[in-house]
Amino acid sequence: AAVQCSAVQGDGKTLIGGYFDNFQGVTQKKLIRINLDGSKDASFNPPAEFNDEVQSILLQADGKILIRGKFTNFGNSGRNALVRLNPDGSRDTSFLRSSEYDVDVIALQPNGKIIISAFVDSYPYLPVRRLFRLNIDGTNDVSFTAGNSFDLSKGIISSIVAQPDGKILVGGSFTTLNPIPQKYLVRLNPDGSQDTSFDIGTLYNLAINVQKITLQPD
Repeated sequence: AAVQCSAVQGDGKTLIGGYFDNFQGVTQKKLIRINLDGSKDASFNPPAEFNDEVQSILLQADGKILIRGKFTNFGNSGRNALVRLNPDGSRDTSFLRSSEYDVDVIALQPNGKIIISAFVDSYPYLPVRRLFRLNIDGTNDVSFTAGNSFDLSKGIISSIVAQPDGKILVGGSFTTLNPIPQKYLVRLNPDGSQDTSFDIGTLYNLAINVQKITLQPD
């Protein structure tokens, strides 16, 4: 058993996700919400169980919960890798995610849209990683251009941070933002194009993998 992620709600209750099947002797698979005293929150009752590990939890401003993980099916919903729950743990059926690709990283923008890094099939070529943005209802945001320009076939995205101004920081082991060489760290404009005003200087020449980005208050 292992805990992979957690998120503290505004009311102090904590969501915990990972790879576990019980909590204090009671069956509870992959996701639980606990009260301030550490007891199980009985009001949080997902009607179906995740069949594999929960790896990320993001809390929306409206109380809904985005869950990412290795699961390939959430109950009988056919949803894999990414699902949205209502505050009580039930599946949010208004989240109409149209493409069921694996998801590596997720980030929530201030406007409610969702940035995701995904491993997608590119038949007859090898699968590649791409960057997408989903609308609030889970459909693909076709106005976001990065999905067509990021070449991640030789690298991965490890961290995504959405800035308050709508710009997006992306870090990982990638080496290009087609057709421009761009190593390890890049900032995108709100439409997904490269923000050329963001200059990483000597970091460009380092052989590194940017694994985590944190945005400071300033």
